[in-house]
Amino acid sequence: SLVTAQMVQEPRSTGYGLGASLVVSGLCLLPGGVTMVLLSPVSARISAKHGPRTSLALASAVIAAGYGVRYFTSHSLWLIVAGATVVAAGTAIAYSALPALVMRGVPVGETGAANGLNTLMRSVGQAFCSAAVAAVLANMTFVAAGRTAPT
Repeated sequence: SLVTAQMVQEPRSTGYGLGASLVVSGLCLLPGGVTMVLLSPVSARISAKHGPRTSLALASAVIAAGYGVRYFTSHSLWLIVAGATVVAAGTAIAYSALPALVMRGVPVGETGAANGLNTLMRSVGQAFCSAAVAAVLANMTFVAAGRTAPT
């Protein structure tokens, strides 16, 4: 989602940007957010029927498919939105399955602490990822039409 916003907003002179506004960039992420809300109960049903390991495996496949779509279709706004939405769908399934996996793997008296640690580590991972992406984008640049942009 960090690269989605960047890609949509970068000027066309970069060779990869779509030159859209900040509002359009935000709206590109909206379908993914709605999809995440709608898929949470679906993921719970998948986990209840087939187990959270199956849900997590399915989530991994969906996320990989979404990034595959994004890799090959980055010059079309609607396909970027579709790919980001597919990635969000996989993320929703994974985020719903993880607490169930954690609860199955620890003693009953430790489930609260284990799920708290799971949530904390996801937050740490997201913060680290944001910093890493920002560092990479800031250090790999070129000049296009008199403006510095990530490569």
